[in-house]
Amino acid sequence: MIKLAFKGLLARKLRTVLTGFAVVLGVAFVASTFIFTDTIDASFKTPEAQKIYADKGYRSIIPAEVDKSTYPDPKKLFKIDKFGGWDKVNAEFFDPEGGSVAKIEQDLGVSTAK
Repeated sequence: MIKLAFKGLLARKLRTVLTGFAVVLGVAFVASTFIFTDTIDASFKTPEAQKIYADKGYRSIIPAEVDKSTYPDPKKLFKIDKFGGWDKVNAEFFDPEGGSVAKIEQDLGVSTAK
């Protein structure tokens, strides 16, 4: 079987070379896309970029750059601990079998099975 595969590859040398080239080219494009997007993402998070965003009216991700008059802290901000923590909230609301959200979806005819 392997002997037959190699025989087929040798019989079609140009196709074999071009297929290998296409694979290498595809991997290079995917790798360069990852590098490019990581570079762009990192440059958007620099203090200089965040200062420009703040000057244009957007909320910065750097706390020191946030204008509190434009983006005040919510007055009724609470922590999840008020409701018993994430474990309790997940079980009570988002459990696929017995949670409140699952019950609503089941009443609407939506499947909650995994």
